[in-house]
Amino acid sequence: MQVKDIFALIQKLIDAAPEKAASVDAVLAFEITGDNFGPGDEQGFYAVVLKENPKVYFGEEALDYVPEKGSDVTYTLSADSLKKFVHDPYKVTDAFFDGSLKVRGNYELEQKIREQLEKAAPGR
Repeated sequence: MQVKDIFALIQKLIDAAPEKAASVDAVLAFEITGDNFGPGDEQGFYAVVLKENPKVYFGEEALDYVPEKGSDVTYTLSADSLKKFVHDPYKVTDAFFDGSLKVRGNYELEQKIREQLEKAAPGR
């Protein structure tokens, strides 16, 4: 699974339950770094808007959205780390402590999001 596929999946989940997504009432920004990108992937910036009219933005759209409206939590991580988290959300905590994941913003909200990801992980 490539970075673009991960965010496309997030968009599908948003589209399947937009009211639930909007109820989070948050903007999550992702700064994806590194050089292990697949075909069609781009190093860059994504914004996952979980508010009224929830949507995933990429590149210039995300860069325009976040400074204008702000983000509640900003994650900075490599493409490799993001791919690992998809398969094992428990790796997020390890990455946070080893410095490969940087988090800025509302830490209480970030903790709630992480707990929800861990609950939703397959086989947990």
